[in-house]
Amino acid sequence: MDDYGFGMASVRFICGTQDIHKVLEKKIAKFFDTEDTILYTSCFDANGGLFETILNEKDAIISDSLNHASIIDGIRLCKATRLRYENNNMSDLESNSSKLKIQEQELLLLMVFSQWMDILQN
Repeated sequence: MDDYGFGMASVRFICGTQDIHKVLEKKIAKFFDTEDTILYTSCFDANGGLFETILNEKDAIISDSLNHASIIDGIRLCKATRLRYENNNMSDLESNSSKLKIQEQELLLLMVFSQWMDILQN
């Protein structure tokens, strides 16, 4: 709290590079035994780049209808089959997942919806 308060007021390209950014980049580079590391400038950018790099046309993703815009945009950029289920509706999620003919399923759920701070119910 003394050094960083409650956090940055905005993303790195608006608030500038802080010493904590450089420390994190060095630790990540050391962990992966690389020369250097560059962090995404914002979570929006990270979500935009994530799905395209880990999913391809053989994959499928079922997204909550009220996911953050960055997640929705990231999903649109990838080549995976895309389905959407009603917000916080596990029955609809199950119904959508049964439409897919896949051998293995991995499920990633966003547990807290940042826009409204709703918590996933089951």
